[in-house]
Amino acid sequence: MRLRVFACRNVTPCLHKCAKQANAIGASSFGSVRSGDTVFYYRYVVLLVAVIDIFVGVTLRAGLTSGFAQFGVPDDLVLGLANVSTLTSAGVSVVAFAVALRSVSLLTFLDEVLAEVMRVTWPTRDEAVRAASTVILTASFMAVVISLYDLVWKNLADMFLFNPS
Repeated sequence: MRLRVFACRNVTPCLHKCAKQANAIGASSFGSVRSGDTVFYYRYVVLLVAVIDIFVGVTLRAGLTSGFAQFGVPDDLVLGLANVSTLTSAGVSVVAFAVALRSVSLLTFLDEVLAEVMRVTWPTRDEAVRAASTVILTASFMAVVISLYDLVWKNLADMFLFNPS
C-alpha cells in the first residue's frame, strides 16, 4: 500500500494545497482523509512535527546556555527581548520546522507511523488495571525475596568472614 503525501515547495501553500487536494478526494475535514484503504492524518503529522521541533528547540537552548556558561561567554539580551541562546534555538526550530514540512519522506514516514498507531488494539480499562497490578505485585514480591536473600547473606558473611575471634 502506497501512501500519497501532498507536499509543496513552501510551507503555507503546502497546507492550503493539501486541504484542496484532500477535499478533492472526498475529505470531510482537513484533519483526516480517507482514500481507499489509506487514511491521511495531516493535522496530526503537522502537530507531531511541531512538538518534535519544540523539543529540539528547548534541548538546544539548554545546551547553548550550558555551553555559554562553561566557556565563560556571556548570554546577553538581544534588543532587550531574549538571550542569544533563546533566539538561536528559536531560529533553528523554525528553520527545522519549515524544512521538515517540505520533506516528503519525513511526512510519509510520520503519516505511516500515525496510521499504525491508529490500528493498534488498545487494552480495556480492566485489562490495563489487571496487567498493572500484576506488574506491581510481581515487582514487590521480587523486592522482598531479594531483600531476604541479602539479609541472609549479610548475616552469614558477618558471622564467618568478619568474626573478630
